[in-house]
Amino acid sequence: MYPINKASKHIARAGFWRVCRARGIAFRLIALAIGLLPLLMIESTLWVLDLPRAESRIEAIGEANGTRRLFLLNRATGRYEIAPDRLNLFRPDSFVAEKPADLRRVFVLGGSTVQGRPYQIETAFSTWLGLALQSCHPRHRWEVVNCGGVSYASYRVAAILDEVLQYQPDAIILYIGHNEFLERQSFGQLQRLPDWLVPSLSAVERMRTFQLLRSQIFADAALEPSTRELLTHNVDALLDNQGGLAEYHPDAPPREAVEEAFADNLDAMIAYCRQRNVPVIVCCPARNLVDCPPFKSEPLVPLDDSDQRAFDVAMATATDEQAAAADRIAALRTAQAIDPPNPSVAYRLGRLMLQAGEIETARQQLTLAADNDSCPLRIRSSMQSQIRAIAAQRQVPLLDVDRLMQSHSRNGLVGAKWMVDHVHPTVHGHQMIADALREIFVDQRLTTSDVDCQSNREAAYADHLRSLDESYFVRGQQRLEGLKQWAAGRAR
Repeated sequence: MYPINKASKHIARAGFWRVCRARGIAFRLIALAIGLLPLLMIESTLWVLDLPRAESRIEAIGEANGTRRLFLLNRATGRYEIAPDRLNLFRPDSFVAEKPADLRRVFVLGGSTVQGRPYQIETAFSTWLGLALQSCHPRHRWEVVNCGGVSYASYRVAAILDEVLQYQPDAIILYIGHNEFLERQSFGQLQRLPDWLVPSLSAVERMRTFQLLRSQIFADAALEPSTRELLTHNVDALLDNQGGLAEYHPDAPPREAVEEAFADNLDAMIAYCRQRNVPVIVCCPARNLVDCPPFKSEPLVPLDDSDQRAFDVAMATATDEQAAAADRIAALRTAQAIDPPNPSVAYRLGRLMLQAGEIETARQQLTLAADNDSCPLRIRSSMQSQIRAIAAQRQVPLLDVDRLMQSHSRNGLVGAKWMVDHVHPTVHGHQMIADALREIFVDQRLTTSDVDCQSNREAAYADHLRSLDESYFVRGQQRLEGLKQWAAGRAR
């Protein structure tokens, strides 16, 4: 042990250095605070003056790509309304600018399925959801706003999402995946960010000082011209043009690249909803397997003369309605052995196996037909798997519309009972989607049930249907015929 005088000196010396270190840390903190004081004063002043009114990063990219705002404020009515120059792809919808305390606002984003095609938003699931929520949960007023754009793919929906997140939403619903292969041009995608980095970048982007510097320094930077070419303002779908179907081939556009971009976009959209603390519900779209043949069928690799002759002979038997079912099935097996990915062969074989009661084989073949369609106007099963995986990974609620409709379909295969064409649900199909979404709202505690829900909801649905005259459905059928011509590559 130290003698008492040495121990005292040792303790005194240790205490001295602790005090010095503490004073050094305090000095550095004070110096840091003094250094940040001008920044804090500038930041406070900008917040008080509400300057600058800068756009978020994604919105800025969207604007550079030609994507203008979807909603404009009508000061006469006090409502945000879909801009007149966007009504070629969207249907009119609106919401109040000043949101009351008792109002719950939901935005539904996606393509023509969200819009309710071939009908309009009056029978889309967004409208039925609004009726269901209002009739079952009258404690609040409900606004369910339809943001479905015809032929809108995920990279276009992302710009709409960034805008509507500024309008105090209580929930976002995403129904995307069918339109990823519609446009010729290459496109940008939202950058997938690590979860730990998103809050830090979000905090920096919200700083008014950062926004002011960005607006001044990068206003005319080369970033804008480089991104301006990525997207046009209006959708330029291949099938909107004469001969568009001829531009589709089994390997063009490249399936894997498009699917990877789709997954990145969906993941980023979910992350941005979470960044703004807005609940998001993701839908896995349904598709018609039973009553929709492939839109285009080409061999992945051109067949040589010998294989082509053998294939043609087999298909002659396969397409002979007078031939026995067993002979037609055998012929299709022969044709499939020659050209395994051929979607037309798979569809014909799937239909015959369904008639024969071979349900699982029919499912496999019909799925193969949809996935290998040379003109992929339906979401591919690999993309459906991506949606399910991302929803599970991000731990967000998923409405699997495809499996929902399978569970209410004969043999578990979705067809004309729920679909008017390849991807668009019937009116009853839209109602079923809305009912399932309302249940998710309850499960996620976005609302609570406090009335006799079923009878009130059914009465609200019936009243709304009676308000639609016959001409509404006639026009829908006319649009359906036009849509079928478009999908067959006969755009007018």
